[in-house]
Amino acid sequence: MNPSEQIAEDLRRLDGMIARARSEIARGAVLDLEPLRAAVMEVCAAIDRLPQDEGRRLRPALVALLDELDGFGSQIETGLKALAQELGQHGRRRDAVSAYGKGGKP
Repeated sequence: MNPSEQIAEDLRRLDGMIARARSEIARGAVLDLEPLRAAVMEVCAAIDRLPQDEGRRLRPALVALLDELDGFGSQIETGLKALAQELGQHGRRRDAVSAYGKGGKP
C-alpha cells in the first residue's frame, strides 16, 4: 500500500472513530478524546509529508473529516451547555432547600 492509500485508509478509520465517539457522547458516556486527537494529528502529519499533487487528491476526504470533526465539536458544545444549565438548576434547588432549612433566610 502506498502512502496515499494508507492515508485514505486512515481517514476512513478516523471517520469510524468519530462516528463511535458521537454515538457514545449522545448516550451520555464520558470519553477520552486523546486517542482521536492523536490519530488526527498523525494523519495530518502524514498528509503534510506527501507531494502536493498526492495531497490534493485526498482533499475531499480530508474536508469530509473536518466537517465530521466540526459536527462532533458542536455536539460536545451542546452537551456542555446542557450540563451547565442542569448544574445551575441543581445549585438553585440546593440554595432554596438550604434557605428553607434556615427558616427562609438565605
